[in-house]
Amino acid sequence: MGKWSKKILDLIYPNLNLCVSCYEKIDDKFICHECMRDIKFNEDFNRVDFNDFHAYNACYYFGTMKNIIYNFKIHKDFRSGEYLSIILNSYIKKLNIKIDYLSYVPRDRNKIKKEGFDQSHYLTKTLSKSLDIPYIKLLYCIGKKHDQKKLDISERTVNIKDKFFINKHVDLSMLRNKKVLIIDDVATTYSTLNEVCGIIKKSTFEMDLSVLTIAKTLI
Repeated sequence: MGKWSKKILDLIYPNLNLCVSCYEKIDDKFICHECMRDIKFNEDFNRVDFNDFHAYNACYYFGTMKNIIYNFKIHKDFRSGEYLSIILNSYIKKLNIKIDYLSYVPRDRNKIKKEGFDQSHYLTKTLSKSLDIPYIKLLYCIGKKHDQKKLDISERTVNIKDKFFINKHVDLSMLRNKKVLIIDDVATTYSTLNEVCGIIKKSTFEMDLSVLTIAKTLI
């Protein structure tokens, strides 16, 4: 390949050989060895049980993983999103649990209009295709006044109260006695997940509901 051809390709595909965390040049497809060593996976596959759902977390939210999620969510780096979906895919297969449907915790509609996409929807759609499991847009969200990450535990609960709604087009009867896995990016206090899963269970309580996040914060 000529020098000018390579320059043109670099302009079209600027992140093709860059680590999705540190953006250093790499030989592998997604991540450099140093950043890979910094990821702390939840190798114990431990789950957290709540009244309405069970929660699993694939990784822990710091260092490399925090960078990758930030690059995906804020910088819209879809190679980072692709790598995160691979991590979730692998974790789901290792869990070896039955799943009838996938769904996700939706981003606030106002945020989607501003930022242009919903990261959890993207991940769920990608997982649906790779795992051959159908996904449903169960919920939508509107009206959150603040970003959850800027609030304390009590403020987070108030901020998301009555902000999630069941999509009218969903036939809830098809979810009876089904196993549904909800995808989300980061779990901190589980306040959002408690709200979301509580709403789903009130709408159709005859369901086995689980949640999988990319990462759990260390607080």
